[in-house]
Amino acid sequence: MKKCIWVMVLGLVLINNVFAAGIYGRGEVKLSTSVVNQFKNYLKGGHNKTPFMFIISIDGNHSHYWYCPAGQANCVAADPVQMMKPCENASNQECKVFARNRTVRWKNDINPGKGKKSKFNSKMSDAEIKTKLTNLGFLERTTTALNETKYPESLLPADYEKKKQWDEYKKYDESKEWPFSAWSEVRSKKGRYSYQWTARKTLKEALKYSLDKCNERKQAYQKNYKKSEICIVHYLNGKETTDYEKIKYAEEYYGKELASKSFKKNSWILKNKSSLEKTSDSNNIVQQINDLKELYNSGVLTKEEFEKAKKLLLN
Repeated sequence: MKKCIWVMVLGLVLINNVFAAGIYGRGEVKLSTSVVNQFKNYLKGGHNKTPFMFIISIDGNHSHYWYCPAGQANCVAADPVQMMKPCENASNQECKVFARNRTVRWKNDINPGKGKKSKFNSKMSDAEIKTKLTNLGFLERTTTALNETKYPESLLPADYEKKKQWDEYKKYDESKEWPFSAWSEVRSKKGRYSYQWTARKTLKEALKYSLDKCNERKQAYQKNYKKSEICIVHYLNGKETTDYEKIKYAEEYYGKELASKSFKKNSWILKNKSSLEKTSDSNNIVQQINDLKELYNSGVLTKEEFEKAKKLLLN
């Protein structure tokens, strides 16, 4: 009987070890700035917050993390596969466990995935965390391989990964197969950001996809942003959008009320603060012309009266 129980226990241990091996990341990966910031928050923990599992997408651009339930020092019953779902849903990519508790389990040519070399602690400063991640091969040591002069000032702040993505985005400038490219981004005054770019066959498709995905990430990491910080279309076909375009596309996506509140609280996003007033005046004129058109279509105004009134508004 004891032998039977021992075999069963040994079998369960082996199954768990095989299962666990499959959830941990392997190979080369570089973490984005936003993921590094999330990892810093995860490590700090806090009252009744014991770090349990830190999960990242295989490209290193997205993350999700979990703490043990209050009062539990160790979590053993949770299903890691289910815990990876939020990360995969937000990134549309495969996700793997980067760290278990405060030990980085993702193995590469440098990090063994266990022991003192892979372990972090809650008392480490942000600089110490960043240095250790760099030494373990999860952050680039320098960005000198990139030509800094080719990146627009409006793209900043930008880490190595963001600049690489910009290089990819710019390849679609003159694409005939995918003629419309859009880059949407939510930015915080604290220097945090999340972005999404795409290339599509129509402008409408490009705008919708980039804004949808950017907004999904904003919602997934809402602790990083204020409610008034929304996704803005910063670039179309490789060129920076005008203030008018930023406001226009934000209003179309979020609605005029939310977009207006956002720009008023975050006017630093616009090059000219007076753009808000000009856009408001323009919207009023468009609305008045639409009202006139309804009167004309209903027969209240003659064609001559309609044209005369429209000319007065436009002048």
